[in-house]
Amino acid sequence: MSGLGGSTMQSQEQMRMMQMMQEMQMVDSLRMYNELVERCFGHCVETFRSRKLDGKEEACIRKCSEKFVKFAARAGERFQEHQKEMAEEAAKAQGM
Repeated sequence: MSGLGGSTMQSQEQMRMMQMMQEMQMVDSLRMYNELVERCFGHCVETFRSRKLDGKEEACIRKCSEKFVKFAARAGERFQEHQKEMAEEAAKAQGM
């Protein structure tokens, strides 16, 4: 019976960890979106003559946001590669 209790506690702990990670991902996504908006708006919007963006501003924002998203994806890939390398090095060090 104690085995079941330990398993249930471990399962609850895993669920809390997953929820915490999801919350962290949401916060990170919102931070990245806000950074994208601030950066591209500040770089591309020059005047406030009308409610709509002019063609030049719209094209600039589209290009800026595409670059930002590609950069963020590449940075994420590099981070994962680095994490994998560190995990492999740690596994090797423990094996020695």
